[in-house]
Amino acid sequence: MKIVFQLFRELIGRFPIHFSSLLGLVLFQAFFGALTVVAIAPITDFLLDRTGSDVSQITSYFSKALSFFGLPVTLQSVFIFFAIVTVVNGIIAVFTRYAVLRVKYDVLIHLLVGIMGDIFRARLVFFSENRMGLLLNSFQQEVNKVGDSFGHIVSILANIVQILVFLAIPLALSSKLTAIFLGALFILGSPLYFLRRYTYRLGRKNTKTGNVLTETLYQTLTAAKLILAYGRQALSIDRYDAVLRKHSKAAISFHTLSTGVRELFVPVGIVGALVAIYTGYMEGVGLGEMAMVLFAFMKLIPILATTIQGKTYIEGFIPAYEQINHLRQQAIHWAEPTGGQVFAGFKKNIELSGVSFGYPGRDNALNEVNIKIQKNSMTALVGESGAGKTTVVDLILGLYAPNEGAVYIDGKKLDSYNLTSFRSHVGYVPQEPFLFDLSVRDNLLWSAPEATEYDLVTACKLANADKFLEKLPEGLNTQLGDRGVRLSGGQRQRLALARALLRKPQLLVLDEATSALDSESEKSIQLAVEALIREITIVVIAHRLSTVRLAEYVYVLSEGKVEEVGSYSELAAQKEGRLAGMIRQQKI
Repeated sequence: MKIVFQLFRELIGRFPIHFSSLLGLVLFQAFFGALTVVAIAPITDFLLDRTGSDVSQITSYFSKALSFFGLPVTLQSVFIFFAIVTVVNGIIAVFTRYAVLRVKYDVLIHLLVGIMGDIFRARLVFFSENRMGLLLNSFQQEVNKVGDSFGHIVSILANIVQILVFLAIPLALSSKLTAIFLGALFILGSPLYFLRRYTYRLGRKNTKTGNVLTETLYQTLTAAKLILAYGRQALSIDRYDAVLRKHSKAAISFHTLSTGVRELFVPVGIVGALVAIYTGYMEGVGLGEMAMVLFAFMKLIPILATTIQGKTYIEGFIPAYEQINHLRQQAIHWAEPTGGQVFAGFKKNIELSGVSFGYPGRDNALNEVNIKIQKNSMTALVGESGAGKTTVVDLILGLYAPNEGAVYIDGKKLDSYNLTSFRSHVGYVPQEPFLFDLSVRDNLLWSAPEATEYDLVTACKLANADKFLEKLPEGLNTQLGDRGVRLSGGQRQRLALARALLRKPQLLVLDEATSALDSESEKSIQLAVEALIREITIVVIAHRLSTVRLAEYVYVLSEGKVEEVGSYSELAAQKEGRLAGMIRQQKI
């Protein structure tokens, strides 16, 4: 339970007003609940026509209170009092429920936004080291469980207050009956305590199978085109069905145990109350006192049951918090450095000096790489798949940090700058451009919200995207669908290039931006790039010979090392050189 108290301390410190207001409401609810118990005594005495010394002490106090306010002491007035107190208690219960839900969702907002912030302050390695299903399930399901747990924790504390109130009344009336009730409850309910050892185990299984289920759903939906093309619908459905059944089995077991504890405790509590009342009857305890004690016990039992159920839920939801906490710790571990210097631009070059880098648990992808990118020039990185080209780009963007060596901008280390300020001067076009399910305009403005209409038109023209955009049904206001599915591959690439150029970047990175395009689309991109040469700094990962010819500097990588460097004409002329060999073999 240590981890629960850790979470509770953190959230109480974050939401003291929420907790205080909720606790206040619960105290009010407990007070009015106690009044409903107290009102049973005069009702019983009136119904039995008791008068004078025969009435209970509670009835005497109640009669004096009514007389003090000038109200008649009648059965009708007692019923009215009981009805008012009961209704008010119900109203307060509604407000209490609202307060619990408000706490829950404010906690969810706090956790979700906090986790999202931690994640996007981490380097890219955080995403490469975690499965998408685990991340999605953590955001969609597990955090919700943590919010529920906090609600249960607060409810448990609130219920303890009510338990003390409802115990105080029978304890004051008959300590013996109360002791008998609690003793019977302990003896009859003790077997339920041993069920808790299974709760954590089932909660952990529920979380793990939820991760797998979300991962399977994500993969199945994102691979819809591939599944249809291969005719593997039945296989995909069967796979989803299998993991769904496995998760359902775990969820059913967990929730059955969690709710079953409450359902079993209520009858056990009733039996305990009956034992106590029977004992009181045999020992001649007054009917009014016994009625109040019984009513107090009946009010107390559901609260005790709910408290035990909440404790069971918390024990089962601990794995969800552990997973969330583990993600946060991972994100913090991989947090990007936050250099204090704001990047305003570079004057000479970007340089990788003696850089070596390896992904966690794998051999180095780069070994002692030295690359210099001159301002307002075009530099091409070429090489076979796995040579380390994309890794070089990722290091230039600060998405990863070198294991050895460093990336410099005009002689200063990249991590001495605020990386967000540096990236605000970068335009990036990946091999598979990601477009949001928004309009063309919103996709463009996503990279530069302050851009004017003139800027939009200019960027589209520079990217040779203006002509096909004019033919869209609603022009820039056309909705693109998920990942830009309503555009062709070439159109998506040109729109991605326009999005990058809209930022008016100092550095434009093209990561194999033409490798999967048809000749016409490739030519459009190349014309756009050619028009930008010497206007901005361009780094291009190229598989096409026509693209490499445009570069002023060509770096040939092989197995994580720079094998050749020079102009295209110089390297192509070296008959035994690697670039010349790639040209002959049509690998570029």
